[in-house]
Formats: sequence, structure tokens, C-alpha cells
Amino acid sequence: MAFFAPATAAPRQNFFAPSSGPAPQPFFAPSPTDPSPGAPDPGYLASSSQHDASPSPPRFAATPAPIIPYPAAHTSLPQRDPFAISSTLPALDEQAMVSDVLVGSLIHAFPSDLKSRRPKLGNAHRPSPLRPQVAARMRLLAWQTPYGAGNIVAHKHLPPADMAKSRASILASLAPNSQSTYAAGLLRFTQYCDRSNISEHLRMPAQPFLLCCFIADSIGSHGLKSAKNWLNGVAFWHHINLAPWFGDEPCVKKVLRAVDKDNKFVRPPRGPITLEHLRCIRSNLDLSSPFGAATWALATACFWGCRRLGELTVPTKEGFDPIYHASRASLISRFHSAGHEVISVHLPWTKTTRNLGGSLILTSTDDDVCPVWAFDNHTRINHSPSSNTPLFAYRNASSWIPIVKPAFLVFISNLFREAKLEQVLGHSFRIGGSVHLLCTGVEPEIVMKIGGWSSTCFLIYWRKLEMVIPVALARAWDKQRAAFCLRHGIEDEVDAEIDFVRLH
Repeated sequence: MAFFAPATAAPRQNFFAPSSGPAPQPFFAPSPTDPSPGAPDPGYLASSSQHDASPSPPRFAATPAPIIPYPAAHTSLPQRDPFAISSTLPALDEQAMVSDVLVGSLIHAFPSDLKSRRPKLGNAHRPSPLRPQVAARMRLLAWQTPYGAGNIVAHKHLPPADMAKSRASILASLAPNSQSTYAAGLLRFTQYCDRSNISEHLRMPAQPFLLCCFIADSIGSHGLKSAKNWLNGVAFWHHINLAPWFGDEPCVKKVLRAVDKDNKFVRPPRGPITLEHLRCIRSNLDLSSPFGAATWALATACFWGCRRLGELTVPTKEGFDPIYHASRASLISRFHSAGHEVISVHLPWTKTTRNLGGSLILTSTDDDVCPVWAFDNHTRINHSPSSNTPLFAYRNASSWIPIVKPAFLVFISNLFREAKLEQVLGHSFRIGGSVHLLCTGVEPEIVMKIGGWSSTCFLIYWRKLEMVIPVALARAWDKQRAAFCLRHGIEDEVDAEIDFVRLH
């Protein structure tokens, strides 16, 4: 029986056939240049002990029967229950099972956004029924290879609904922005393979030398960070499809080291936001207006809380997600300590702790850049929000407008340019806040806690070392002097021995 020969049962309804026009191509039909004798070896697909021997990839029957395709361009996937897919064990109709698993995983992962997309400029790739036009963050699930399809068939002893849910769960381990970032790597890999006429069955599992060639192709046009992200994207695509990954081979690592050795694409260190920057922002805002109050509260919270700007803003106007973004319904605690008022806001998600979240901690400074005053002013003017209102959204008539990260950066950059201040980026608030606290003598361990750093990696963000180091040295010397006096039972009278002269 042919590999994808349909079962003899009553024909299935093609959920995704276009209403008119020519019949779609088989979803997993191999390209004319692909050798395709034989069926996938289930033993190889199910065993990881043989992966080290660089085995040949699975192949398809010479004339596979048509498989239920993805929709034609600009049509929508039907809204159906992902658990309603076939549950027959073992599957009698392999082509239907593969389609059920792929579509079911997409419905699980993106229940409300299953639409085809036109590729943006620079994102075009060779048309293929293996790669439907979908939103970027769907590519890791939607784009397939003969190996991936064969792997699903090799596991036909498992319920298709469970396979679909498992694939969607693997993708869900990534934050939405990481899904899009990794999808860019898969796109670049696909574009490289298209340009180089790499056969479909050789794209997964990608052999070490293919990965070397892919990375080497970017040398001179992209930096190391881009190359690493692209490789991570291809790796994650392999993981979703249970394919062996050879990106850790020494040859791949050596080529990766050769990318941007002269630091041509390395961005210079980002400068910190300073109190002068903050006061520039304040002087250009009407703090009694909804927009001004929300913007000032956001700026001071990012600075004094040493938080990532993306943790307190949203990526787009429609991009608010309570799983990742703080809202006005977030847990907000207030208390007094050492004569200062403190506000603590629970953040549902951070880059390092993920869904464990973190805390935005604001301590009153009793001056013109006080974050507690700014936060209270914001909540007083932008009052009576609904529970799903972003934390720093502001009123606009009867609606609420969230502060979007790119728009906020454009706004403050224009202010700094007019004031002839150093241009900064989103991370500059986090950097500036930590530098200011260090310069005022706050212990590095406390700064780590405020900013949510889980290791001393925060040291790479230190700027203005000529200011930070003297403060740290003076603090260390003061401790040593106090310990010496205590140890020998003498009074610390160093200041008394210095004759201060006031100049008139």
C-alpha cells in the first residue's frame, strides 16, 4: 500500500480545500529533484541511540496519495475543536492523521489567530505546500519537512490529539516574542536552502556541514547575535519535530566564532539614563494630563525599579496579554520602611523567572523625580480602569490607550535630541537606575534584588565606572577602618584629626 494511501472508509471532508480554483498540491509531495524510494524507517525515527551515526533521512513512497493541505493563501482555518481529530489507534488513514496532528497543534497554540499571511518584504521564500504562508510565530509548527511528517507517522501508535497537544506545548515553552525571533531563524535557513537548491529531505535533520554553510553565508552581512538566534530557531524547529540536532558539533561552533570577528556589527555599549534625562522628560510633559501622568510614572518606574522596559509596556496597541504584562489588577502592596514609602507591584512574567514573575519596587525619594509620587499621580488621574487595563495605560475619552514600547522610545528620543543629551535605548533605564543606585552607595546585592537579576551578569550593565568604583572603594575602606577600630578597642577619630578650613 502506498505510504499515504487513503483508507477504504468513507472519504473525509476536506476542511481546507479552497472554494474554487485548481486543486491544491499534495501537502507533503516531494519536490521533483528529491529522491523518494522507500518508506521512513520507524526504528530509526523512534530510536535516539542511532542518531550519532548521521543516518540517512526518511524517504517517502514514489507516488504518495494527496494529503489534506493547508488553506490556500488568504483563507482562514476553521475554528474546530482540536480534540475532535481522529482518535483511531492505530491510524487507518495516515495522510489524515498527519494533517490532523499538524492542524490540531496550530489550533491548540493559536485558537484565535489562524489566518494565512502575505510575506513581508524580504521574507519571501520559494512557494511550497510544505510551508504555508502564516504569521511568523506560527512557522515553527506549520512548516514541515518529509522527515517531520514521517516522524508523525512513525508514532501512529499514539493518539493524534495527544501528539497535536504535545507539539503545541513544546512551542508554548517560548514567550511570544521568542517564537517570532526563532521563526526568523527558520525563515533565513529556508531562504538559504532555497537559494542553494537544498533538497527537502536534506533540510531535516540538518547535517553539521549544511549548518556550517548556512552560518558562513551570513558572514559579512550579519552579526554574531543574529547568527546565534537563527541557529537557535532552526534547533527549536528540530526539537518540535523530534529530529536529531547537530548544531553543537565542533565544526559548527568554529564557524560561529568566525562570524563578525572584527566586531563590525557589535553595537557600542548603551548609555545610561541619568537624572538629567529624567528631568528632561518631566519638563516636556503635562503631569496633570492622562498621557503625561502615565508616561512620567512609566519613566520613573523603569529607572528606580531597574526594570526592563518591555516588562512595563506592551509591544503593540493590541499586544496586551495578562500572562506577560502587568495590569491595574496586578497585586500592588504599600508599606513604610525607614521613613520612606514603598510600593511593590507584582510582574506576572520576567525574562529570567518566566511565569514566576517578579516585583517592581519603588521607594519614595521626596524630590522632583520621586517614583512613588509619579505612580500615585498616574493612578489618581487615570482612575477607574477595568481589570485588564495595562499598568501604564492612560485614558482617552471612554477608552484606554496602552503605552507601546517603540512609540515611547521614539517620543523620549526626540526630547533627548532636542536637549542635546546622549541618545539611549530601552535598556538604558535599567542600566541608568542600577548605576545611579551604585553611585549613591547602595550595595550591589541590593541592586541585584531590585532589578531582578539572578546572577552577577548584571555587572555587564555597569556604566560610568569612574563614578561607581570610587564609591565602592570608599565603602570598602570605611568597613575596614571600622573593623580595625572595633578589633583594637579604639575610637574612630579619623575625621577629628583632619583640620577642615573653610574658604571665604
